[in-house]
Amino acid sequence: MTQYHCFFGGRVQGVGFRFVARGVALRHRVSGWVRNLPDGRVELCVQGTEPMIAAFLHDLRGQMVGHIQREDGNYESETPSLSDFEIRY
Repeated sequence: MTQYHCFFGGRVQGVGFRFVARGVALRHRVSGWVRNLPDGRVELCVQGTEPMIAAFLHDLRGQMVGHIQREDGNYESETPSLSDFEIRY
């Protein structure tokens, strides 16, 4: 199990980013969470195999094209396992 933890910047709040991320996650059968940050960014943590995460990110970026201007993330291997994908508030 691998985890990708990242921060998205740009026009990522108020455009349905969290709900799109959850929908894409359900289709790709990955787990994790997504939340808005006070500084205008969105924080996302997704778990699965590296190919599953790559496919999830590809689809998420494709659906949010024009909104994501920055992405700062990294893969982490030692993480507690998550069972579903949730929107955190």
